[in-house]
Amino acid sequence: MATNKTKRAILGVVVAVIIGLCIWLSPLIRALMKVGLPSDTEQRTYTATSIENLQAIRTALLLYHDNEGQFPHADGWMDAIQPMLKTNDLTVDEANKKLVNPSMEAPKPGEFGYAMNKAASEQFKGDLAESTILIFESPKDRKRNANGDPKSSSGLQGIAVDGNVVTLP
Repeated sequence: MATNKTKRAILGVVVAVIIGLCIWLSPLIRALMKVGLPSDTEQRTYTATSIENLQAIRTALLLYHDNEGQFPHADGWMDAIQPMLKTNDLTVDEANKKLVNPSMEAPKPGEFGYAMNKAASEQFKGDLAESTILIFESPKDRKRNANGDPKSSSGLQGIAVDGNVVTLP
């Protein structure tokens, strides 16, 4: 019959082996978490309207806000929310189509057509009025991470903090 001292020694060795395995396998675990496990989910092609894209971008901004406690900096908002646009049924390339305004005429590679309201940059949601525009269509500034004042896009669509899609005055 084993003594208490022997049992504790065996338990210590088992715990040390488990911890060692976790450390040794951690790069593999991180890689699997990053790419995900294979699934039976069928991949689809993404097609949407500009309003549906605005809603998807707002959702990604709110996920970012929930994680970071504030909206991203306007100069890097697309980069910040890009990982949050991916879903199991979309490849990364298809998910990134959410950042491109489908109503743009003849978009060139690297053109997106959406901008973030600079007034919402790095702000806490509770400090903004519910009607504050977060993202809006931007026909003039089509570059990645475009930002500015939604008043510059009069007559186009924008989405507010509360989720209402509005035509900009």
